[in-house]
Amino acid sequence: MPVHGAKVGVSSLRALADGQESLATAVKFIFSWVILLPIAVIVTGKLLNQRMKLQAGSGQLFRIPASGLLTIQATGAEVILGFACYLILLLGIGALVGAHVEIWVKQQFGIEPGQFYALGFVTSLGSVALSFAIFLMTKNRPSEAQEQRLKRHDKIVDALTERQTGIDPKTLNKDIEP
Repeated sequence: MPVHGAKVGVSSLRALADGQESLATAVKFIFSWVILLPIAVIVTGKLLNQRMKLQAGSGQLFRIPASGLLTIQATGAEVILGFACYLILLLGIGALVGAHVEIWVKQQFGIEPGQFYALGFVTSLGSVALSFAIFLMTKNRPSEAQEQRLKRHDKIVDALTERQTGIDPKTLNKDIEP
């Protein structure tokens, strides 16, 4: 009788281990592709659109509602730029160092997600880091409409300066040291 009980115990342990492995795989999938990917796409798209000003229709919407906490969403060009950056990085990272990503993630972050999930994890972090670097290193250029308003403003200020002082405003800038 004890031998039969041992067999049942071993098979129960195997079933439990299989269940835990399935749960771990599900958690890895959710974390890499269901949580990090959308957040990375939205944040990346918002940052890149601040600098690139891509004109796209407003039909695209990518949204993560976290009931009661916050809602994060990207619309229009933000969605396109976010996904484009993510997919380009995923292709690049996968092609260049794909086989080594899992090892690096395990060593640097102490988690063992598996190669495919590690690619999603690293790509998510990389797309946000890249878009943030682009955001910080590029100047915020005014739109054409803003530039036209600035030029009109400068002309008005120049005209008022000349009318009030009798001095040509273009000659004032030559004397001013930067």
